[in-house]
Amino acid sequence: MPGFPLAVDANQGWNFPQALRAFKLFEPLNLLWIEEPLPSDDIAGHLRLRERSATPIALGENVYNLNQFTQYIESGSADYIQADLGRVGGITGYLDIAAVARAHNLPMTPHFVMELSASLLATVPNISYAEMTDGGRWKDLRIIAEAGEEVDGYYVPSETAGPRHYSRS
Repeated sequence: MPGFPLAVDANQGWNFPQALRAFKLFEPLNLLWIEEPLPSDDIAGHLRLRERSATPIALGENVYNLNQFTQYIESGSADYIQADLGRVGGITGYLDIAAVARAHNLPMTPHFVMELSASLLATVPNISYAEMTDGGRWKDLRIIAEAGEEVDGYYVPSETAGPRHYSRS
């Protein structure tokens, strides 16, 4: 979509030589980031990759606790911290990670589930972008019946307080 940045998600699919080659190939596109180029536990590999490329790295979708995030943040291995609310202990866990990232001048970006991430966008000062994917919203998955919606590339929260769930009966 014109005017919106493009990002790539490698989903931990590359080894270091493959990632380095891909980063060099993508460099002319001025991507917003490449997400999870290496396995999530390869902190040193992400740091080496970041040192050798101008393309930013986003990671965190498969990192599960504050200690792991702190290691990534303090090592300088990422340009964007992309924590997943469902994997880090909900909003409280996310806020703890965001505080560490903010102390290191790193932007956050919520991973997935815009229905939950919308409140973070309004309250966490170091959030820069949010991920929107077709079919990944809770409303699309029929977990909730009513939620906000995407309008011209922006998320507009629902006017009702909290989500309305489908009847389980």
